[in-house]
Amino acid sequence: MPALNNGATGEPPRIYRTVDGGASWQQVFRAADPDAFFSCMAFFDHQRGLVVGDAVGSKFPLLETVDGGRSWHPTSVGGMPDTAPGAGALATGTCLVTSGRHDAWFGTTEVSGGGHNPQVFHSRDGGRNWAVTGTPISRAPANIASLSFRNPRDGLAVGGSFDRGQAIDLGAVARTYDGGSSWALGGTPAGFKNGVTWIPGRRNTAIAVGPDGSDVTTDGGRTWSRFDHTLLLGINCSPHAGCWAVGEGGLAARLVFPRY
Repeated sequence: MPALNNGATGEPPRIYRTVDGGASWQQVFRAADPDAFFSCMAFFDHQRGLVVGDAVGSKFPLLETVDGGRSWHPTSVGGMPDTAPGAGALATGTCLVTSGRHDAWFGTTEVSGGGHNPQVFHSRDGGRNWAVTGTPISRAPANIASLSFRNPRDGLAVGGSFDRGQAIDLGAVARTYDGGSSWALGGTPAGFKNGVTWIPGRRNTAIAVGPDGSDVTTDGGRTWSRFDHTLLLGINCSPHAGCWAVGEGGLAARLVFPRY
């Protein structure tokens, strides 16, 4: 599975790939611009994937692979609308997600005081063309940290506002039932959320994780309740491997469902 690096230390951002479960990694891409920043990555299938970076001017740069991550190439952004001034993408790994072979979405965050609500960009053709829709998440500075779609129609966007130094910790959720053409506010989780995922096989159930712990919804995001206080920063579920989350200091956590 490919791994993503960035230029936070002044080095150009790079992409690495592993074929042995992470025991070793090979560099497969190195950006020419040391100020570039790659935010997140997602794959449509075993061969085709996208990477999105922070906006350059009014456009979000995209990279594409068609050979399973062995090579990456810039993709034309001519089919992408301009972003709102001051917008970026929050580097959580799941700020860009896919569903099926053609649908992709990524969320935005306010990085320079633009005062705009976060947006969601949606492509129906594998990243060639995009539409953008505003969300009702409006707490400034407002972020979409993570997205999850259980099919091409039903999706959740989570985030809010977080600043530990100023004691700001506000969670927010938006939900869509039309593939992201429109968004409505969901219930408010306990604090900012870094990651969200639907639970396979459990209709309308999703988990969101963040600095204050984990929240669950069983009604498609309308209401949320906290069930754990562990600081977790990302979560993913699959039908065969269950649900795993990661946190600080190399923490890994597995979600265990009670037996009745």
